[in-house]
Amino acid sequence: MRRAGGRLIAALLTTLLATGAAARDGRGENTPRLTAETAAAGAVLADARRRKRAGTRAKVPPGKPRRKAREAAAPAGSAPAKARFGAVHGPTAPPTRAIGGYSRGCLAGAAQLAADGPHHSAMRLSRNRRWGHPETIAFVEDLAAAAAGGGLNGILVGDMSQPRGGPMPFGHASHQVGLDVDIWFAARPEAPLSPEARETMDFVTMLNAAGTAADPERFTPHIAALVREAASDPRVERVFVHPHIKKAMCDMSWPRRGFLRHIRPWYGHDSHFHVRLKCPAGSPACEPQSPPPKGTGCGTQLDYWYTPAPWTPDPKAKPKSPLTVERMPPACRELLAAPSHVSVPTPAPPGTTAPPAPEPMSAAPPGPATDGAALANRTPSATDGAAAAPDQAAAPVPTGQPTPVPPSPQ
Repeated sequence: MRRAGGRLIAALLTTLLATGAAARDGRGENTPRLTAETAAAGAVLADARRRKRAGTRAKVPPGKPRRKAREAAAPAGSAPAKARFGAVHGPTAPPTRAIGGYSRGCLAGAAQLAADGPHHSAMRLSRNRRWGHPETIAFVEDLAAAAAGGGLNGILVGDMSQPRGGPMPFGHASHQVGLDVDIWFAARPEAPLSPEARETMDFVTMLNAAGTAADPERFTPHIAALVREAASDPRVERVFVHPHIKKAMCDMSWPRRGFLRHIRPWYGHDSHFHVRLKCPAGSPACEPQSPPPKGTGCGTQLDYWYTPAPWTPDPKAKPKSPLTVERMPPACRELLAAPSHVSVPTPAPPGTTAPPAPEPMSAAPPGPATDGAALANRTPSATDGAAAAPDQAAAPVPTGQPTPVPPSPQ
């Protein structure tokens, strides 16, 4: 039995190593699969182990997988939290409080961003994700006013949070406490947007056709200045962009470069940038994120993203079970049971305009063009992996492609 078990284990390891190697080579579509023979052998070995440990484990009904048995024994209220929060259509009454962490939390007393403001238009209204902390609403309005003064006619606003925050049915791992907002890499159109246009208008990537670098024809100095404006705001903790966009920002000439520390590279984020605000006053239960690593995040700090490491699946990684309400902060569980509070965006009084930007945005000319293929051969620094870990904005799904897509539409 031991000799046979050893052969079976060796067969399984050989298949797993081949799968990992193919993914690292960027051939995800040709990744070898477990053969029927190997899978059957593994099932026999697993069954033998189960019989050996039968005296220490609870028995599972015949024909039922253990995972199903665990789900059947789980409490009735342990449905995925994303389904529970996604089904709520209204906020709770004030006061406003951000509760928990950006990827495991909720929002009490949310405010709603108006569909249109003097310098912004909200997109994908059917998702009901234009809720946030009042600090986030104020930030969006200020950034929109600055964009209007910088030659962009304002901004297009993507997903913020749900009426009570919490995990979403699709699209984001964060955006749960009302302090995250997506801003499209696009100028606000001159003509008013119809409801249909808000739902169907395409995202536009800022990368070139090969996906190897930012396209200077799309990622213009005006767009770069908008990203800088967001990252320079003292209310902002981080701004997530695609690694190639971070590289383009690093290559530009700026009179002050301290803001670059807050621009963090992450998967996707080539058609919008994701702004994350700091925990605001009056939200003691808000869990702050560790500050970004010191420095601008350019040079050797960025090299990690030009190696296979961030694009290679971990063969040892196990699928995570869906987040349930029971595993969230207790205040979030109470929030789901609270009655809805009617909250309507307050339109600006007639004749008023948005406050002007503190300074007109001015973008510096970009530096010399950089070959993305050449960057891929650079040697990463020893600390790059540790530096990238705190900046997770969404659960990545590495695909082995040069420019992966986010796990679902942003």
